[in-house]
Amino acid sequence: MTVMGSHSKTTRVMIFGQEYTIKGDEDSEYIEKLAQCVDGKIRQVARRTPGVSSTKAAVLAALNIADELEKLRAEKSLTEKSIQTKIEGLIELVEDGLVSKR
Repeated sequence: MTVMGSHSKTTRVMIFGQEYTIKGDEDSEYIEKLAQCVDGKIRQVARRTPGVSSTKAAVLAALNIADELEKLRAEKSLTEKSIQTKIEGLIELVEDGLVSKR
């Protein structure tokens, strides 16, 4: 999400009972989707930890989101390595096939 670009749009969202005005280049629907995700994570933390302050709930939710992001990055990296290995294997098979036909 790029914030405050030359063609920035303004979107108002509610997160954990607070209204925020977000300026960015992304569509309002996308910003609202992100806000709903963050709101849901904060509410999930607040339900599991009664009496937690909104600030602590937000920080814990941010940690949960960061954890999910890091796990997805690691999974993506493994997938990319697997694909690269398979591509290299296929290239080797093709090259071997071309060499054996000569």
